[in-house]
Amino acid sequence: LALADFTKCAELKPGKADIYLNRGSCYLQLGQTDKALEDYSVGMKLDPANPDFYLRRSQVYYTLKEYNRAYSDAEVARNAGLNVNKSYYDLLKKAAGK
Repeated sequence: LALADFTKCAELKPGKADIYLNRGSCYLQLGQTDKALEDYSVGMKLDPANPDFYLRRSQVYYTLKEYNRAYSDAEVARNAGLNVNKSYYDLLKKAAGK
């Protein structure tokens, strides 16, 4: 139901970045990583200063075992002042060989 609602919102207000953040999260929870990645990327274009997109995209990359990309996005989010969970960050750092 939430996915359908966010999709309708995206149709009505395609320039609102938060819609893509929330719909991307729905896709990620449903295991639809390609669609989650697409929504986060669209949202990042609309609001490139929002570090939440980088952290969420990091989670997609981690799921896809693209550890260097996951770490890089988490690093961007962290450097932008977002509180990135230390355990998650350390896990990414180790997986990426940093």
